[in-house]
Amino acid sequence: MRFNTVYIERSVRGSRVTSDILSRNTYREKKIISSSSQMAALWNFEQSIPSQKKNLLIAENTGAFIKKCVRDKEKINKNEYLLYLFSGCPMDCQYCYLQDYLDIHIPVVFANRGMFYDQAKVLLSSGEHIILHAGEACDPFAMERISPYLEELIRFFIPWKKSCLEIRSKTIPPSSFYECRGAPHILISQTLSPEEDIRRFEKGTSGIASRIQVLKRVRDTGFSIGLRFDPVIIRSKTLESYAMLFERIFSILPPEDVASVSLGALRFTKDLFRITRLRFPLSGLTASEWSLSQQKIKYFLPLRVKLYTGLVSLLKKYIKRDFSRRVSICMDRELEKKIMEPHGLTSMAPWNPPSPCGLRARSVQHRIPLCDISPKPE
Repeated sequence: MRFNTVYIERSVRGSRVTSDILSRNTYREKKIISSSSQMAALWNFEQSIPSQKKNLLIAENTGAFIKKCVRDKEKINKNEYLLYLFSGCPMDCQYCYLQDYLDIHIPVVFANRGMFYDQAKVLLSSGEHIILHAGEACDPFAMERISPYLEELIRFFIPWKKSCLEIRSKTIPPSSFYECRGAPHILISQTLSPEEDIRRFEKGTSGIASRIQVLKRVRDTGFSIGLRFDPVIIRSKTLESYAMLFERIFSILPPEDVASVSLGALRFTKDLFRITRLRFPLSGLTASEWSLSQQKIKYFLPLRVKLYTGLVSLLKKYIKRDFSRRVSICMDRELEKKIMEPHGLTSMAPWNPPSPCGLRARSVQHRIPLCDISPKPE
């Protein structure tokens, strides 16, 4: 990839990872910095996000590479964890929660990866059914083009058959990725949206045809595959668009080959809602009826009920076996009585080898002053 400036933390300037990144990417200049904490002072406005993404930071992770998954403030998922080998993303989706979550938006590669494997061994040796998510703090396939790591990660994880690794993306991997030998407890998932939503709201990502082909190819190399319809954006003829999308997907991917499906309507933290309106005032993404629910700004409840009812009905035309085990709804516990229980669904797809679960997990931090909005209460 091409960057304006590559910033290198002094502690990792001599590392193998740093040398590899500098040799495989192009850049106008490189700068040695004493600490990554300097970056927040250089880039401190949401409006500068596109400018930040044109640069790269190579740093040392002095904390945890593996963190507990926090789905909401009331619930920490005991055996679910997020991987932090990277931070940030070179793509620029309008709804991306990293706009709110991160202090800086320069893509970051952590060069001291050996510490990750030390931490992972301790965690996986516990004997618990551990679920690890790669794809929350970054896009794994996008970062693979900057600094390859997935082959090493997959080789490491293959022996840990009691646990599950999900690698989630919106783009295509380098061709070399398809040479990796897969395993049923490693899930490759793609976020899937109608093509018009991809073009309008997901700048820099791959088109829907490419994403489907990624799933087809990795299925053939031994990985399990997951479909992530999240976020679903309500607009005119949403269900018609998803009916055509499902038909397109399942004409290429046999439904019985899909290990996990998740549905999630568009939602925001209060700060993310403010940032999105500030950055994309004319996109129409925030033009709807909204309510404040579980500390999130969500579509008004009747709209969500109608949306999920329609999506579940459409999916049931294709997924006829183990529907309740393979399909889940993300981060919307209000719908348990109205949608989930009648269809046998849960907000957490259970881990049931060899079909991995694919849970949508997000850590939420409020660091920007709350925006001044008053959504409809539910």
